[in-house]
Amino acid sequence: MAIDYQTADVFSYAPAERADFVVSSHFTHHLNDREVVEFLHWLDQNSVYGWHIVDLHRHRAPYYGFPILASLMRWHRIVRSDGKISIARSFRREDWQKYLDEAGLNAEISWFAFRFCVCGVK
Repeated sequence: MAIDYQTADVFSYAPAERADFVVSSHFTHHLNDREVVEFLHWLDQNSVYGWHIVDLHRHRAPYYGFPILASLMRWHRIVRSDGKISIARSFRREDWQKYLDEAGLNAEISWFAFRFCVCGVK
């Protein structure tokens, strides 16, 4: 099985043929609400069998714990700052359900290690 990695503006990218399955990791927290719904539509339209999103869970524990961990690990100050911003911009389960409802899609929402996994299987 060949994996094809693409770098492009997802909202203007129109693949010649649909991918079997599309995976998105830690990307959606960079989008606004309208763009998340648009991205869900894009995933559904451009995948044959489905799609999978993994992104951060907005919660106090990682928000306050990540900077401590990052300091202990001596990660660069930009990583420490960006990590906390990313957690603040991330999602709760009800956010994902609202986006799926707006997109008119059914998907499974699961949780693991302060991340939500949103999986749409056709």
